[in-house]
Amino acid sequence: MASSLLQQLLSKYDSLTFDIEEYLVSTKYVDHLERRFVAFRKGMHEIESWPLKSKILNSINGGELDHIPYYALQKKGYASFEDLPFIEKNDIRAHPARYVSTSVAVEDSWSSQSYGTTGRAVNIRYSNEYYFDVLYLPIRKAAACVGFEECTANSVFALGIGETGDFVLVHPTNEHGLYLELRIDPDNPASRHRVQEAICELKPHFISSRPNLFNLLLDKGLDLDLDEYRPQAVMSGGEVLSLNTRRRLEEFFGCRVVNRYGMSEVGLIAAECVHGYLHVDTSAHYLEIVDESGRPAEPGEIGQIVISGLGNRVMPLIRYKTRDVGAVDLSPCECGHGSPRLVNFGGRKLPNFTLPNGQAYSPVPLTSVLFDRFPDLSEFQVVQESSDVLSLLVEFAATPPDQNDQMRSMAEIVRSALPIRDIEVRCNAVQFSKTSKFERFRSLI
Repeated sequence: MASSLLQQLLSKYDSLTFDIEEYLVSTKYVDHLERRFVAFRKGMHEIESWPLKSKILNSINGGELDHIPYYALQKKGYASFEDLPFIEKNDIRAHPARYVSTSVAVEDSWSSQSYGTTGRAVNIRYSNEYYFDVLYLPIRKAAACVGFEECTANSVFALGIGETGDFVLVHPTNEHGLYLELRIDPDNPASRHRVQEAICELKPHFISSRPNLFNLLLDKGLDLDLDEYRPQAVMSGGEVLSLNTRRRLEEFFGCRVVNRYGMSEVGLIAAECVHGYLHVDTSAHYLEIVDESGRPAEPGEIGQIVISGLGNRVMPLIRYKTRDVGAVDLSPCECGHGSPRLVNFGGRKLPNFTLPNGQAYSPVPLTSVLFDRFPDLSEFQVVQESSDVLSLLVEFAATPPDQNDQMRSMAEIVRSALPIRDIEVRCNAVQFSKTSKFERFRSLI
């Protein structure tokens, strides 16, 4: 069934790719994936809040991570976990090789990049087993957290909506349906219709995307004839899910909306339970909340989220500052899960801009365009002042001699990337505050 449908999809969607080499490698890690999934379900009922904390500290003190140059240079004998140094995103951007294992061959790992929603993309390397964990398990974990039974009947396990290429995944166990990801282009109505048609035709068990892309579909008016079909759930992740977007999705699709929190660097961090709380995957992560000085926050106190884990043996990140904010609640949850809850979450929020003709526009692709074209650029922010005026605020690592020329070029590149050209883009050099939550894209309308 899966192979037949795969052939049909590859014939119907010209841009759809299937990586047969990746699939063949993934079949070697079936047992690992099942162990990881079992560990996740067990972790939801753990009595100990953070089982990984002491294991991570012992790994540093015992030299088990000395195959990573960064950890090999760390002193041994740390008295407590909180004595370990933090890792910033800019540390990895500046010196990526320091954080990658010297004992794992390139052919035994996978390279990727973060989405770059909070800054220049971070280069990431995954061990084989961790790569497939990140690839295949997030939706299964999120479904388990909310109490859904494993689905083996649907020919399409999930349909994802993204901004990159089109691809299809075959689960290595062949016990789950296909995962299909389709690109949606805000400037191209045909891509939106293609996604709509795929949902109606394939009837996926789950539909997954980011809130801003869901909003693009909803704002345009979905022309879907769902008939009797309802997905078991709509999965949202990648940014903050607003109450309004949740309600719109629930009303349109007629099913539960499940929120997830994760990062490209570390995979799924937390998933929502039936009562709407984000429960941390303690089988994979130790999560801290720290204040602006790096001091550990008390339970319930809001601060920056710091994540640690050992699962990715090629690039384990310990005390990694996410730049997202939230608080931890250790009290029992009515759902019965014992894992800590992430509350007052204020992570990445990616608004869509509204153009003069009322069209919604996702500014996220501007991140890679500007950082790739201007190596002197340290940080930037785009603020929609009105429907026809954007402010581009830029910060340079060091003042370049041709700063004004670069700023004029940046403004022109932003203007040319917009679906409507008759928009004023004002560019100014600034110094951003380092003490508050950074918001790359802001809309004031």
